[in-house]
Amino acid sequence: MNINTIEEARNTIYWSFPKIVEECRAILGSELHYQAVIYHCLRTFGKIPIEQIGMNVKIGISNPVTQLFKDKQFSKAEGYQAGFEPIPDICIFSTELKADWRRRNNENTLKETLYALEIKASERKNNRLTAGEIKNDIDKLQAQFEETFFRYKKEIGKGVLIVDTAPKLEERIKEKALNEVEEYAKLKNVDFWYFSHDKAITNQTKMEFSSILTDFIANQEWTFAKTYAETWPHEYIVQEKVDNKLFINLANHIDKFGYIDKFYQKTVIYFDYNGYTYWHMENIINRCVERDTYHRREIDGRLPNFNKY
Repeated sequence: MNINTIEEARNTIYWSFPKIVEECRAILGSELHYQAVIYHCLRTFGKIPIEQIGMNVKIGISNPVTQLFKDKQFSKAEGYQAGFEPIPDICIFSTELKADWRRRNNENTLKETLYALEIKASERKNNRLTAGEIKNDIDKLQAQFEETFFRYKKEIGKGVLIVDTAPKLEERIKEKALNEVEEYAKLKNVDFWYFSHDKAITNQTKMEFSSILTDFIANQEWTFAKTYAETWPHEYIVQEKVDNKLFINLANHIDKFGYIDKFYQKTVIYFDYNGYTYWHMENIINRCVERDTYHRREIDGRLPNFNKY
């Protein structure tokens, strides 16, 4: 299935994140090695087509407009100041790029980027990750966003993923620095992904439910779907038995801010919140725990032997 929007690109990382954590925790390697592991997970578990995902692609920007890229352009030796080439660790491209992210096609790689992901790892010799170097990557992502919007009036998704699995505490990023870069990512509207051996953080920049809707969800008596207890366990509420206006607002929020995925051959819009995945069908809103969605169960090899839908 092709990736067509920023939200779809972001969700491939979200879906792959448990496997990324599992595989990166199993080894100790270089930052480049972790990049390759994450690329593999995004292809295998995020289902990103090979024609849409690049690694360490040089994205040419001639005559940059952002101050950061201007400064980097003029910091190069005379004769090499024709522009600047940011190199995101992983890029998800639109199908319009036609799987061609060679350097000679670098202007189009900027135009057709859907999502740029920077990866940092705690693999420094006699040192640890610092807030400054991570914030520098966040600034580069923001500059690429602004360069793209200036030229093409389109937005791109941006994220930073930190692999902090060094075995010794003194080799990992300090808690104060971690909090600092997480807040900085929020300020710059950059998705933030982090994990160590005993901790994991996902802080995606998506539109969450309002307090009115979270109260509505919390105060409902969700009915367990007994018919599907052995195949597709989930709960539901019925429009006619709850506040009609709030039901409609919740359904509209799912449609507007959710993501498209498959249930077998059927296309469904889902929204994840607080450990549950929500979707609706006519006068019913359903939810299940996130690990019981079709996508997660397909990845884990836990699909039922037959389909009752």
